[in-house]
Amino acid sequence: MATTQIEILDENGDEGWGDRNPGFVVRLEWVQFLASMAVTATGLYVTVLGKELGLSNVEIGIIVTVYAVTLVFSTYLFGMISDAYGIRSFLVGGFLFSALMLFLHLLVFNYSSFLFIRLMTGVAQGVYPAALFSLASKANAKMGRFAAFQALGACLGLVIAGVLTSALGTKALFAFGGVAIFAAFVLAIRLKDRGRFGGRVSIDPRGTIKENLGVYASLLIRHSGANLAWTFWPLYLLVLGANYFYVGVVSAINYLAQFLASFYFADKFGDRKEFEIGLMLSGVTLVGLGLVMNFVQAAILYAVIGGIWGFTYVGGMRTVLNRTDQRGATMATYNSIVNLSTLLGPMMATVLIAFMDYRTTMYVAAALAFLSWIISLKIKH
Repeated sequence: MATTQIEILDENGDEGWGDRNPGFVVRLEWVQFLASMAVTATGLYVTVLGKELGLSNVEIGIIVTVYAVTLVFSTYLFGMISDAYGIRSFLVGGFLFSALMLFLHLLVFNYSSFLFIRLMTGVAQGVYPAALFSLASKANAKMGRFAAFQALGACLGLVIAGVLTSALGTKALFAFGGVAIFAAFVLAIRLKDRGRFGGRVSIDPRGTIKENLGVYASLLIRHSGANLAWTFWPLYLLVLGANYFYVGVVSAINYLAQFLASFYFADKFGDRKEFEIGLMLSGVTLVGLGLVMNFVQAAILYAVIGGIWGFTYVGGMRTVLNRTDQRGATMATYNSIVNLSTLLGPMMATVLIAFMDYRTTMYVAAALAFLSWIISLKIKH
């Protein structure tokens, strides 16, 4: 693959201006919170909206898969080129595009229209994530605290989703999501990329992959295993004695634990050490989830692994960001791996569930977590 390089001028030579302008970082945190709330709340009820439209399970599965694949490629592509063409335009444009697509969910009426809207939503929601984290890193934001607002938005989004859909129906939730992400767009308009990278930026992905191979490979294996486990997690909880209400509560508690761990602890340890500890503890906790006897025990360990994931995600992110000035490209790859794992995990789960029960999927996920830990220890770059 040929390497294209683009010269980018440093506007002010003022990397880390956020240290002297904490209001800038706070605005970024609110943008992160609103976007996460919108995406998580609406994503949870895509399958429900499909059922309301009378679609088959196969049609709904195709819609979910198309969205996931599109999101992976969009996140990677737009993140890679954000270094070259300026971060702010990807933030503003991505939020506006995403808000429009969520509002258009109100007009879906059959399989074809829903498939098209979810495909375009995947494109839209991949435009801004790398640019958002890159800008936060340039502003010297505490990345654990910044990621915590993503988890907090997801937690509140799940709660609001349950209330809104019960009171007003599923489409009202997508209207709410459109409003929330439009609010993120309004806040993002005033954000400026004041310290762009003053060197040469390569849009060839091989450099960042080679530089961070250990982190990327470990992240993909660990999180694919986790998503394998979570594919049938609600059904596992029901078998353990939970009802639908408690399934939602347990999910919200998981995100709350992510927020608390990221906000209070994830910036206090060494980057790579934090990442590796998180991988190891993920394996231990997943083994515990395979051994639980009731949903209360499962809920406690699910909260624990939520905190561990916040720890792991931030540790890996800080590791890769601290190695490079091409932060958009680096975060594009990092987020694309997270998104790819949300596709690979359910695919593995679909195959494995034909041969094993819900408990055993937890053990398989644990084995993958331990494997990711060993890989991270062996491959230090």
